[in-house]
This record gives sequence, structure tokens and C-alpha cells, in this order.
Amino acid sequence: MQTDPITLIKLINDFRDELKACMENIEKLTGASQPIVLGDFIVDMHNNYLRQAKAICDDAAIQGMSEIDKELTNMVEGLDDYRRERLAKMHEVHIASGQLLTCLSGAVKSGKAGPQSQLVGVIGLIENLGKQIDDMPRKGAVPEDEIAYCQFARQLVKDYNRYLSLVLESTDDAVLNELFRPIELLEEGATINDCKGKIQEVGMAQSSLLSYLKRMYGR
Repeated sequence: MQTDPITLIKLINDFRDELKACMENIEKLTGASQPIVLGDFIVDMHNNYLRQAKAICDDAAIQGMSEIDKELTNMVEGLDDYRRERLAKMHEVHIASGQLLTCLSGAVKSGKAGPQSQLVGVIGLIENLGKQIDDMPRKGAVPEDEIAYCQFARQLVKDYNRYLSLVLESTDDAVLNELFRPIELLEEGATINDCKGKIQEVGMAQSSLLSYLKRMYGR
């Protein structure tokens, strides 16, 4: 199921705001700081948004955009090199997502973006969230890699809460508002077991929310 262009624009805006805040925080760090733990999910998110935009927009500029490579550009020999290259990758994603946002907004104004209701689009995103959880072992986000696993769990919570917020904006449904609440974020220093439990919590919430929306709104 495709995402509607208005919802996609909102998601890209939120993504860019979070990425900018992250970059501003990292740029204050000194060379002696620990290397940046920037998961591939940042690049994956941009590339996913780009694929969604291409699916709904008959716009030459968007169709001509290339996905971003996860690999670092230059040789990394130490912590400072790693920090510098990761920060450069974040800037690359931020610039590319800004270009995508500009083109997508223009496509909406010119009528080159396919119309869908916001609710239909968000339901598609919630479905994709469930697939991410189901596909997790195949993507390598396994408990043996504690940093990647907990990073993945935190992103799932953020995505679920964002999609729930969009659903509530799109409906005047008192029952839905009563039944579904945002999920609490993981605390700093969360253990593997904490992250496992949080992923299970997101999975159950996603499944319940999707089932409710399909039953009540016929999607």
C-alpha cells in the first residue's frame, strides 16, 4: 500500500528535524569523544522515503534521484576518521532529503503526486512497520549486536508513535483515542532484555492498531 504525498511530506519533515538536531549535537563533541553510532537505518529511512515518492509521483526530478549508499566514502583509520565520515554521511542524507522534500512539495502543487487520503497512507506505513519487525532477523538486528539491536528498538518506538499521531489527526474516533496510547521510549542504558520487551510491545501495538483500522475503516 502506498503512502499519500501529504503524509510523506510530514514524515520527511520530521525526519529532517530529528537528523538536524542530531548533527548539531554531534558537532559539539570533541575529537576524544566516542565514535558516532549512526545506524544504517538513517540511510534506509531516506531511501525508503525516496522509493515511496517515486511510487506516487510522476515527476522527472524525483524519478532521477539515486538512493544513498550506506558505505563510508573514505578510508577510516581511527575514531576521529570514523566520527568525521559518519557526520559527513549525515550531512549527505540531510541534503538529499531536503532536495526530495522540495521536489515532492512541488509535485503535489503541480498535480504530479497521486491523491490518497492521509489515513490510507498511514495504514500502509503501519503495515510496513510490522514487516520490519517480522524481517528483523534477516536484517541482522540480532541480540548479539547490542548497540544495533537497541538502536533498532528505539527507532521502532519512534515510528509507531509518529504513525499513531498521524492516525489520530486523520480520524475523529474517540474509541481509537482511548484504546491506543504512545509507547514509552527506552531509557538510556537499556539492556538487551529491555529492548526485546520493547520490540514485542511495539509488535503487539502495531498488530492491534492495524487490525482496528482495517476493521473500522475497511482498508
